Amino acid sequence: MATVAPALANTVGSGEIAPTPNIRADDPAFSGRARILVVNGTDLWDPNPQENTIGCINKVGKVIPVSSECAVFEKQGPGSGYGKIVSSEGNCTFGNKLSPANTDSYYGKESYAWFCGLTDVKDEAWRGFLENEQYWNITGSPTTYLGTGNLYRVFDMRAPPAGQEETFAPMDLWVFYYGGHELYGASGHIEVKMWWDRVDLE
Repeated sequence: MATVAPALANTVGSGEIAPTPNIRADDPAFSGRARILVVNGTDLWDPNPQENTIGCINKVGKVIPVSSECAVFEKQGPGSGYGKIVSSEGNCTFGNKLSPANTDSYYGKESYAWFCGLTDVKDEAWRGFLENEQYWNITGSPTTYLGTGNLYRVFDMRAPPAGQEETFAPMDLWVFYYGGHELYGASGHIEVKMWWDRVDLE
């Protein structure tokens, strides 16, 4: 059976037990406008997220090297609670069935890559998915990492090719699924976090 990566993982890189974070709907850290940086690993207490940043997300939802093409996203929703994320292209969602599926993954092969620009959804079922899709952040961590749905706070992407860490072509980002047949993701993939890096505080 497929399982989504747990929202409240509580180990740190040293193997010590870290304080359990909470999902909050009223944390002002997840608000305003931000870049979304993609950070390698699953450790919520990573002391050097900048050093482990792989890239950022562009305006259509692809992971790219950090550059001037990093998009600025806006959190939309009531106050500082759960909300939606939009770029200049439109709504961002894991529910666009026209996006590439994670076909390398045993458990995630029917999941779709993040996509920003979904404005006209004719399929009623998927329109309902988009309307109900919400994002949140985990408090208790020094970095504002995003989650979505009930448990999704770890994400999946192919590892940038060796030697192209700063020049790789745009890459897809999926929710991370795992299970007994595939605990750590598909071969050639890595687990990452989404960092809401506020730009309206600068």
